[in-house]
Amino acid sequence: MKRPPDMESLSLQDVLSTYSWRKLKWCKKRDTTKTVLRVYPRFSPNPEDDHYEDYCHSKVILHHPFRDLNTIRDSDDQPWAENFAQCRAGGHVHPKDTLRCWEEENRQLDEDEEEEELLNPNVEEMEEDDWQAWARLRPTDDIPLYGVDDLGRQPIDDGWDIEASRTNWHDVDLLSSWIDEQKREAQEQEIVPPIDITTLEGEQWAILEEYVNAYKEILEDKEPRQLLLNVDGTAGCGKTYLIRAICQELHRMATEHDELDPILVLAPSGMAALNIHGRTIHSALSLPLNGFSLLTGTRLATMQIQWTGIHFVTIDEKSMLGQRTLAMIDLRCRQIFSEKANNPFSNLNIALVGDFAQLPPVGNTPLYSPPSSAATENGNLGRDGSVLYRLFTRSHRLQIVHRQLGDSPEQVRFQDLL
Repeated sequence: MKRPPDMESLSLQDVLSTYSWRKLKWCKKRDTTKTVLRVYPRFSPNPEDDHYEDYCHSKVILHHPFRDLNTIRDSDDQPWAENFAQCRAGGHVHPKDTLRCWEEENRQLDEDEEEEELLNPNVEEMEEDDWQAWARLRPTDDIPLYGVDDLGRQPIDDGWDIEASRTNWHDVDLLSSWIDEQKREAQEQEIVPPIDITTLEGEQWAILEEYVNAYKEILEDKEPRQLLLNVDGTAGCGKTYLIRAICQELHRMATEHDELDPILVLAPSGMAALNIHGRTIHSALSLPLNGFSLLTGTRLATMQIQWTGIHFVTIDEKSMLGQRTLAMIDLRCRQIFSEKANNPFSNLNIALVGDFAQLPPVGNTPLYSPPSSAATENGNLGRDGSVLYRLFTRSHRLQIVHRQLGDSPEQVRFQDLL
């Protein structure tokens, strides 16, 4: 707007594409120098779009010479869309720019163009890297290297809409609960049929009876013998099916007596926990990834509320559970149920389910390793975990591979594969 008089007739597009600002003055570029003027943001040229007024504003100030914006409008209140319409009706032709074009976006393609379009239909949606943007705008210049200090001055930053990004800041608050929400929705969408407990066989039925008998005594305000069970079985022998049956039966008994759900199912990994509709060990017990720290104050009170009414804990995929983690589970249980802190796991009934021939623990010592190995590698926690694991003296082994039995379409296909 303060350009010299000899540039009076030049628009913003003309000035920026044919002149350079050097030494506090406008210097005309050589005729052989071609500059592409990139204009952001690129609003939609659709008259029905909410930002069409902004599109018309960009078009008018880009191609109409002015020193004061009021000189290119009839009044301060005149909409830019109306001003743009007057411009087009008056026959004013705008030179080609990098803004979107309504006519080009809506023109009919002939057959040859349509076939060519199908060869790469997503090319217009592809985003450029920084070096591609620089190379296209300045074909004869060296590609610069950017660092942290250059944030905001890179070619890719030219198209960053700050105002639009501000409307998304509230999404940060949703990140903390997004994963739990996705898991909840996935579990709600999955319809799991009830378990017919009469289909349990052999060891499955014996394990269920142990749970039911123990819970009956708890409901009668008795102190049953603590269950510390080892349940072994290879893939397909019905471990997950058994866990679901136990949870279903205990939940039924608790509902009949107006009690809270007495069982919690845990797993070392998120995928394993999702498969059994449970939780990960670390999230359920607020265990740190490295070391161990006692909970205090509000955090401990919240954990105690969450564990109210829990008498049974089933841990799936025990092969991935290490001695150090087992010791931390014991310490956290003693914190949560402090009135029984003198007993292992505060007298909770624990079952370790899985197959030791599967994945071993990461950065930890397997439960079956000798105490000397545990003490060397994991210190006191490893030693304590080794001692705790040797309390699980009652074992059951599931030996019937149910995936190879039956005549359902899925089982028949599996049998054919075998």
